[in-house]
Amino acid sequence: MYPVIFLCEEYPRAVVQIDNSRIVLELIDKRVGINLRRAEEWEQSSCLLHLPYQGVYHATTIIEPLRGGDIAYLRVVAELESTVKTYDFRFSRGTVSMYVHNADENVLAGYVRRDDVHNIIRRIFTKIIRSYLLSTTPLCSLLMKLVHRPSLDIERLITKIDTDLSSTYIKRIKILYKPGISIFIRRLNPTRTNVSVICSITYSDKFSDYTMLLFDNCTTIMDLRFGRVDSLNGTVSLVLDVFSTRLTRASK
Repeated sequence: MYPVIFLCEEYPRAVVQIDNSRIVLELIDKRVGINLRRAEEWEQSSCLLHLPYQGVYHATTIIEPLRGGDIAYLRVVAELESTVKTYDFRFSRGTVSMYVHNADENVLAGYVRRDDVHNIIRRIFTKIIRSYLLSTTPLCSLLMKLVHRPSLDIERLITKIDTDLSSTYIKRIKILYKPGISIFIRRLNPTRTNVSVICSITYSDKFSDYTMLLFDNCTTIMDLRFGRVDSLNGTVSLVLDVFSTRLTRASK
């Protein structure tokens, strides 16, 4: 993992040193995307710099890209009006190449919460979730490996917003479920938990609620994957059972 620059309305500009030149990557239109130009002598950055497993900070200095020999690499995530875009830059011998695509959840792997910028990152994550739900199959799934306070009770938080979930244990995994929804909670130690969320597309709003609940209550995201679930001890059929009544019978 390497650092990621976040550009948004509040922090729209990154000044980057490329060899003997400085360039500006600036979000000047939330409907179009970012602009690239030469920097003025006096210009400084005003962006968010995501350092995986360290934090997200307001950067005001000149940013150095990652280098491999004569090639420099830079990843920029821009919050647009209704979407989030990722710009992967490659600088080599005076040439610039750029690959643009919809941002996915990988840009937040290693996220460490800092309260002063959390609401901005939360807003960006909400748009990433929305993009996933618009392009997903009829089954929405998520694996989040999170670090949290020792006192955090994930089951209590979830059942507080969804009171009609049933619960059971299978192979030391706590399962909350009802037809069309299942949540697998694997507590690794007092501060580490893996949570898998699976919902039919009918419950996409619930999927968003659960995902944001986890995001708001973690201190660090060790890993974050849409379209994935925990290994569940290799019990693939367990994922299918939660959408039927067989789980209830099995737990008796």
